[in-house]
Amino acid sequence: MENPTASDKPNRTKLWRIWSIAATVLLAGAVGFVGWQYSRKSPALPAYGRTLNGPAPSAAAGKTFRIASYNIQSGKGLDGRFDLGRTAKNLQGVDVAGLNEVRGDGMLSDLAERLNLPWLFSPSERQFGKDYFGNGLLCRLPVLSWQRMMLPSPPGNDTFQSALLVRLKYQDRPVNLLIAHVTLRPYRETQLQALTDLFLSLSEPAILVGDMNSSQDDPVLSALLHTPGVTDATAPIGQGQGRRIDWIIARGLAVTDKGFIERGASDHPMVWADLSLPEK
Repeated sequence: MENPTASDKPNRTKLWRIWSIAATVLLAGAVGFVGWQYSRKSPALPAYGRTLNGPAPSAAAGKTFRIASYNIQSGKGLDGRFDLGRTAKNLQGVDVAGLNEVRGDGMLSDLAERLNLPWLFSPSERQFGKDYFGNGLLCRLPVLSWQRMMLPSPPGNDTFQSALLVRLKYQDRPVNLLIAHVTLRPYRETQLQALTDLFLSLSEPAILVGDMNSSQDDPVLSALLHTPGVTDATAPIGQGQGRRIDWIIARGLAVTDKGFIERGASDHPMVWADLSLPEK
């Protein structure tokens, strides 16, 4: 066998450099691809349960209970400052709250601890290997069961919305509560229609709360509001904004009082209603 000559060494060195560069590029590409996949948003998985986190629920006293709908904008106010204390202050005295734009169970458990309320984080999206963004429930009333389901979205979508169906107990009667946040994307009406169909299929009494990103002149929402037996629980308070998109809609319940807290702790107002079971 012939020994390599001196003239072969530069060629081998050049070849080695080419292979090193190629391996580095391939490794960087692989790491980048894995990181991209890890950081991509994906829909949360459907889930079902019977319990909440935190202290044990207790039935609200009196003939009414107060329910709120609040898009908390992840605790960031109109001034750009993050302050869950302001968010919690607005929720004082509420028995049941459906929350939107909750960023993680840590944020919701913080709110719940401030208010001494049982809680449930209902994610719509996963990122970085964990559930990180979605809806939330704060609830003083006993909960019989809950179910999380995804709202429809087209293939290739990069944001996801879900609905949380909760079966509460009030004065020894089951009450169906549906909490949702509808997209602003072009498929908004598809999600809204699916949500209203589900709401109308529920046994009374039933409540729908959340940021629908739809005002009362939207055809789908208008049709719902004009359905016999459906009550717009916060009309006509206006909610402190020109276009009302945060809703509390009820069936089989009477509205005894209503109101809202102006935007400030969030870019949305908090809307609330006192509800009661109809007289037998």
